[in-house]
Amino acid sequence: MVISLVRGNTHDFSKAEKDGHFVGLGIDNDNEPELTEERVADWCKKIYIEFK
Repeated sequence: MVISLVRGNTHDFSKAEKDGHFVGLGIDNDNEPELTEERVADWCKKIYIEFK
């Protein structure tokens, strides 16, 4: 399952990227810690729907 919910993210490389999408949840606590809580909440909603 590939879930991509990272909006407005720019990056050079990620081991968690497959076919242009993040596999799992992309979090950047080094550069964007203020977005972590929202990203986790959005991702939880998405996986809840996917696994329901």
